[in-house]
Amino acid sequence: MNKKQKKALWRIIAAAVMTAALELLPAEGWVKLALYIIPYMTVGYETLIKTASRSMRISSWEWRRWALSRWAIIKRVSPL
Repeated sequence: MNKKQKKALWRIIAAAVMTAALELLPAEGWVKLALYIIPYMTVGYETLIKTASRSMRISSWEWRRWALSRWAIIKRVSPL
């Protein structure tokens, strides 16, 4: 395993431990949701940052082309 893979593995292990600890807490509702976001962000923050930075760079034309292609796929697949 290279250095990046080891780092990712440790983050996954840490998130698993945090998730197991959250099961023991008596929190409910929005508080529990907020607490579950912490392990999720621990594992997936790199992907979220890359996605956010890419979406900020995308031009309006590319966004329209992407949205129209998804709309066309939905129309072809949809039985309506």
